[in-house]
This record gives sequence, structure tokens and C-alpha cells, in this order.
Amino acid sequence: MFAVTVIDTGVFVADALSQLHKGAPSRVLDLAASDEFRVVMCTEIRDELVAVLYRKVAWTETHVRATFD
Repeated sequence: MFAVTVIDTGVFVADALSQLHKGAPSRVLDLAASDEFRVVMCTEIRDELVAVLYRKVAWTETHVRATFD
């Protein structure tokens, strides 16, 4: 059984802005990717995160779709 976790959007943004991807935000996302826990996200949080990634990190529509779809 998985632990269900909501991750603050700041963790995703901090990881996306990180050059080395070795800090705490990256470790949290690595754990999520390895199925240590299940990340849940409501539509409103996803929309906020996508908007911030477009604005601050210059993600493209392709990058967003590959990550969230």
C-alpha cells in the first residue's frame, strides 16, 4: 500500500530551477518517481504549477504534457 502525499508546488519549482538537482526537492521527487509514495494533486494545484513552470522556468507545452499527462 502506498502512502498518499501532496507535495507543495514550491518543491517542483525549486527542483526545476536547480542546476544540480541534488537538493531536498530533488530527493523528494526522486522518492515519488521510485514509487515510495503516491503523489496526488488537484486540478487547481496542477494548473498553478503549470503556470509557474511556464513563467519562471520557461517550460514548453511539450515538456508540461510529458510530465503531467
